[in-house]
Amino acid sequence: MTSTILVASSAAAFRSNRRDPLPWLFALVFAVAIPVAGGGGVLAADVLMAIMLWPALLSLLNREIFLRRLWLVALLWSAAQVVSDLVHKQYHFSSLMYVAPVTALLATGLLWLHSQRAISVSALLVAVGAGWMILEIISGNILSSSNPWKYGLSTPVTILVLSIAYNRKMSRATIVGLLLALAVTSYLFDSRIQLALFLVCAISLCFVHDSRSKQERRTTRTIGSLLIVGFSLYSAYPAAASSGILGVRASQQQAVYDKEGANYVLATRKEFPQIAYLVSQNPVLGIGSYGALSREQRSGALEFVDSHVAPLTATDRSYLTSSASTNVGYRAHSSAMSSALYAGIFALPFWVFLLVQNGRAALRFAQGRGTVPVLLLYMCALTTWDAFFSPITNRTHLSVGITLFLLAVVMKREKNADTTGRAVTP
Repeated sequence: MTSTILVASSAAAFRSNRRDPLPWLFALVFAVAIPVAGGGGVLAADVLMAIMLWPALLSLLNREIFLRRLWLVALLWSAAQVVSDLVHKQYHFSSLMYVAPVTALLATGLLWLHSQRAISVSALLVAVGAGWMILEIISGNILSSSNPWKYGLSTPVTILVLSIAYNRKMSRATIVGLLLALAVTSYLFDSRIQLALFLVCAISLCFVHDSRSKQERRTTRTIGSLLIVGFSLYSAYPAAASSGILGVRASQQQAVYDKEGANYVLATRKEFPQIAYLVSQNPVLGIGSYGALSREQRSGALEFVDSHVAPLTATDRSYLTSSASTNVGYRAHSSAMSSALYAGIFALPFWVFLLVQNGRAALRFAQGRGTVPVLLLYMCALTTWDAFFSPITNRTHLSVGITLFLLAVVMKREKNADTTGRAVTP
């Protein structure tokens, strides 16, 4: 009821303040902070976007080919999930049925606010980041979590901090310093992937020239340097983990991987090859929303991981064949593979679209053509990692939706530049 009142009053306020961005931004903060359904899988912001967009959505899709493709793959995933659930006689409403359209709706709504209401990208993301932080606080995730930074705050804080930095036009050296501060925070809270992302972003920013024309001439050198840096960090991890500098948990895990001769990425995330095997066994229709496995499929997946990735201990087997709430026979810890397991391979075009656009955005960053460049790089890297190695959660549509919004802005900026013959600053 509260969220309905907020959305209605916000819509009325917007119509009376079309030229003033502050009502939009304040309402966006509170709308993102209020969950409507699915524990935050649908927010008041999503309802607000639907109300604001419905008269203009078809026109917007007609103008923006990026959005048309996004909605196509999003609706394909959603339809595939509905069909899979019906075929498997799972007659219940699942969040997996709407996560993709809600994600597309958020990205489209933010782009509409940016392009039609002339609100800067950084200002919009300050509002979204602040709202996301409030959402984590009022939902109780921070208070109940043993690691609030790793499991709740790291991404919204990063979005908020970097968006403020770009909005205030802070220097590159200052932004690098902020990234290093975020890296130190991640180190202290034992968030290794966030630590790696912040270090990569900080180093990458040092290689990019402030002048776009100069940077375009050194694109190849920048890409080569960043590939060397990335490979060096990847190669240095086992030694760093073994030394204990990354904490006791990393040291203990690496000792096991060294003994088994296993790759540390796949050995740490055994869920990915497990789910990939199960997708190969249920390729077209999947198993339905959070469906259970047969004994044969459960055993086959474990044998595949044990033979091709790393030997499984009794603890590994117990972990991989159960979940926190139900004994379904697998551990869904890969957004892309999990969606394919639940809905079949027709869910994968959504993730392929995201990954291809992320790759193109990384190239544009190296060319000095990004929008809020290092935040774009961070979000692309984060959602790429999540696609392979993180589960679908009630925050997935936020992280992916924000990334797709940034990607859409880049596409629109380049389209406008091609039309006018000059770059357009968002």
